[in-house]
Amino acid sequence: MTLPDTPFSLGCLSSQLCPFPSPRARKAKMIYNVGPHIVPTDLISEEPRTGLRPLRHSKSGKSLTQSLRLNNNILNELRDFNHVISQLLEHPENLAWIDLSFNDLTSIDPVLTTFFNLSVLYLHGNGIQRLGEVNKLAILPRLRSLTLHGNPIEEEKGYR
Repeated sequence: MTLPDTPFSLGCLSSQLCPFPSPRARKAKMIYNVGPHIVPTDLISEEPRTGLRPLRHSKSGKSLTQSLRLNNNILNELRDFNHVISQLLEHPENLAWIDLSFNDLTSIDPVLTTFFNLSVLYLHGNGIQRLGEVNKLAILPRLRSLTLHGNPIEEEKGYR
């Protein structure tokens, strides 16, 4: 088996949800895990870490990526997330891959449901406690991979 050449996480919610990005998701990712970031607005003044592939930018200087890594920070909320994303990305509506793993999130912010092209969402290693939080994501038509392991939600009856 050949692994993708982009960063990924092992593990997933169920055997039907694969943690490996699809070939279309193997584009350059905007990586912000040089933290610590407490709120998303901290990212506007930060330069993303370089990944395996160089980021492309529009004439306005915004990134043309469809992937965003915000893992391993200390984000505890996603206040102003839409504003921050619109500052960083030329086409925020095309965002398909978000990694928010290993932060301090205790709930799934409804702002994540505004990204209708979202197909991969990593939320493992946070503090999400209620199974009902996952229901918020049901309106995302393209969501195919969701990771929640390492959250208190694992202890809730009916998790799997």
